[in-house]
Amino acid sequence: MVKQDFDKVVFIGPNYHRRRGGIASVLKTYATFIGKDFNFFSSALVQNKHINFLLLPFRLFHFLIYLICYYRRIAIIHIHGASYGSFYRKYMFFLIVKLLRKKVVYHIHGGKYPIFYQNSGFLVKNAVSHMINSCHGLIVLSQEWKEYFEKEFSNQNIYILNNPIIRGTPRPKNFDQKKNLLFLGTINQDKGIFDLIRAIALLENEIKEDIQLIIGGRGEEKKLLQEIEELGVSKIVSFKGWINHMQKSDLYQKSHIMILPSYHEGLPISLLEAMNYELPLIATQIGGIPQILKPSFNGIFIRPGDVHAIKEAILSYVKTPKKIIDHGHNSKQLVEPYYVENVLNKLNKIYSKI
Repeated sequence: MVKQDFDKVVFIGPNYHRRRGGIASVLKTYATFIGKDFNFFSSALVQNKHINFLLLPFRLFHFLIYLICYYRRIAIIHIHGASYGSFYRKYMFFLIVKLLRKKVVYHIHGGKYPIFYQNSGFLVKNAVSHMINSCHGLIVLSQEWKEYFEKEFSNQNIYILNNPIIRGTPRPKNFDQKKNLLFLGTINQDKGIFDLIRAIALLENEIKEDIQLIIGGRGEEKKLLQEIEELGVSKIVSFKGWINHMQKSDLYQKSHIMILPSYHEGLPISLLEAMNYELPLIATQIGGIPQILKPSFNGIFIRPGDVHAIKEAILSYVKTPKKIIDHGHNSKQLVEPYYVENVLNKLNKIYSKI
């Protein structure tokens, strides 16, 4: 299958026009680059999970009719999913695809899939095994994940595909003012944001005077603001709420260091985008992050929950501006395979093997 044959593929996933998150971001990037040949069917229309649950039977019926009407034109159904609610929805779509005997690619995102599978009951485990073992191709985000799925399941048609980003042109960093630290992600403990706030509070006053932490995302916002106030860092922490595309590009341009102290991850889009804008990374050694963060080259690894390590990593960069510049340039070099044109070329090769 070559580039112009994307019109024979139907992508299934959350409505990338209305919903937020990593999968929506990936689909939006695909859609932007593929253009008119991007065929998409939404599995979840809105952000509200209760409304999506009520709409699911209608979406499944609509999908069945869609497949019947365009049966001869469609070669592959490419399902993007994650764990928990995302899996339950996508499994229903998968059953329809199997009923009509179309080829299916299952593309797994999110960092909690192994935990989801291990903690599930007998029926859910059977459903997960059925979907993974029966799909014609399983796409994962890292070598670590590939090894996990090869060990746990019988499907050996497993491929690694990078998350895509669109090329950006970074501007030179301004070091005359405060150094901006950037966190973008869901506001919850799993993303390590509260550990980051505690690390900021531990910094010496002279360092605090030289930094500004910018936070973008949605989630436990009330708890975040309370932590910021109680730890006395409100003057150097700025919470922006949810960040749209234009705001995000501007923040990357103005920032100096990207921080993501997560407990679970796949391959975070936010880190890839930060590398595109020549930011060094401070992140945990989990999921696919070791593919893009090389210690002493473009970033610093920290352990999940290690507040002291986060503090020391911040100090290492703030006290050495040249390291920020050098590691930022190195980030830009490493991110080349993640540009969308390279990712889609590899995806075409995967399709050709199915």
